[in-house]
Amino acid sequence: MRTAGIICEFNPFHSGHAFLIRKARELGADRIVCLMSGDYVQRGEPAIWDRHVRARMALLCGADLVLSYPTRYAVSSAESFGEMAVRILASLGVVDLLVFGSESGDLKKLTECAELLALEPGWYRDLLRKELKKGVSFPRARAAALPECAALLGNPNDILGIEYLKAMIRTGASFAAVPVRREGSGHRGLEIGGRGGSGGFPSGAAVRRALAARPGELPEAAFPPILLSRIREQMTAGGSIFPDDYSAILLEKLWKWDRPEPFAEYEEVSVELAGTLLRERPYYSTWDAFVQRCSSKSFTMTRVSRALLHLVLELRRLGKEERPCYARVLGLRAASSDLLAAIAANHTGELVMNPAADAAKLTPSSRLLFGEELRVSNLYEALRAGKTGQKAVHELSRPMIRITEDELQHFCEKNTDDTKSVL
Repeated sequence: MRTAGIICEFNPFHSGHAFLIRKARELGADRIVCLMSGDYVQRGEPAIWDRHVRARMALLCGADLVLSYPTRYAVSSAESFGEMAVRILASLGVVDLLVFGSESGDLKKLTECAELLALEPGWYRDLLRKELKKGVSFPRARAAALPECAALLGNPNDILGIEYLKAMIRTGASFAAVPVRREGSGHRGLEIGGRGGSGGFPSGAAVRRALAARPGELPEAAFPPILLSRIREQMTAGGSIFPDDYSAILLEKLWKWDRPEPFAEYEEVSVELAGTLLRERPYYSTWDAFVQRCSSKSFTMTRVSRALLHLVLELRRLGKEERPCYARVLGLRAASSDLLAAIAANHTGELVMNPAADAAKLTPSSRLLFGEELRVSNLYEALRAGKTGQKAVHELSRPMIRITEDELQHFCEKNTDDTKSVL
């Protein structure tokens, strides 16, 4: 059995993600494990739909197993995001390939850049310090210090790919890396086109903007046809979450202190950035507008948004020695139970399959991380339920998603004739 791992957010699950899963199959993967961010994502925002909704969509579109990536690492810097994700996949003991999207699709150049960043030679560190003294952001300083990698370091998916490769070098992960060239709009692309259309596959940002701007309209070209009925149902009954749904909580945090030091106890918040937040808080109107006000040549918009999210979720700094981690199984295809059995037999990390029962088996540090995860996920669910007038469901009461072959076959027959890519 050859198993591919995909590190993902699926925010939301769109046609480009379905394409990536199909490519993993074409590369010879018999089984596909998706390590997916939970209810919050790396750019510093809540996911538009909750982890369970997105996991089910992935399973219906070809994934065999979906694991939830703990929020603390899912909303961290690209380096931390990539490192912990690679560690989790390696700990499963079954992954042979790491398949990821890439603007360049150039494994050789990505690897060369990753090797430089993994080794951090003295000349690079000197150049990086020189650039940082100019007051520019870390991403800009790094690109200036490595001009031969600057083009790659300007592409969001390539940046993550480099971090995955760097983590593989540092941890000795034994699986092979396979970049899949991204088709269609770039990460910040505005266009939503159909497969084969002028826009190619959409960017996740474009899909989220379309859903936010026209809540009652579904940009059908952005999604796999097989999911359209389920997405319509989600939009009508399930509700969508956006950063501004957290505005009241953020405002309370922003006005909690009048000096920068307490803010700096939170991940991603430096004393300098805290000073900016204090200076700009009287002008708060919306999440996005505030992020723009606080961004500068020193702090990218993504960095600011992540800092705000850490304040909202109360994610304080951990020491370098305190890096607990575990993987939680969100769902699987019943026909792929052999994959879960193989992981259970080979994994070297901590695995949660039944949250209510397995939490007690975690190490103390991982148990604290798990408790943190319950807290931030229940907050997400409470806000979602409040918007839709529904009863909030506690995260511990959500069972593992298990899709049977009969259910999958019925779903495919009901929604589309094109079943080859998902069965």
